[in-house]
Amino acid sequence: MINNEQGVTLIELIISLAIFSVIISITLSVLLLGSKTFKQQTTETNDLMNISNAIHYLTKEIRKADQVKVESGMLILNEKDIYKLENQAIMKNSTPVFYNIEAFEINKVSSKIEIVIKGIGEEEVESTIYLR
Repeated sequence: MINNEQGVTLIELIISLAIFSVIISITLSVLLLGSKTFKQQTTETNDLMNISNAIHYLTKEIRKADQVKVESGMLILNEKDIYKLENQAIMKNSTPVFYNIEAFEINKVSSKIEIVIKGIGEEEVESTIYLR
């Protein structure tokens, strides 16, 4: 064994840099995948909460109303409040109430109202309201 060894050889340096690069690449890949998944899940959750809030709000408004009409995909309450889908937003008269809505379907069959709201993503919420 030689007693005057000082430092590392070029081959040792290259091998250690390669191992370090592989470890850093794997770590960054896992972190980026986790970040992308988190962002996607957050977007889906926000979209689902938005359409759930829309269904809840409309259900409450329908139950409070004295008169309920459904015409051409529009919900008309008490002959003054009109809810319809316009530019990916549910509008109350001319004011947007809920955004990022892809579909707003409403049907009235005798004393039953069926509502389907679909968000920009794949989220969809349905509700059936029975009028008294």
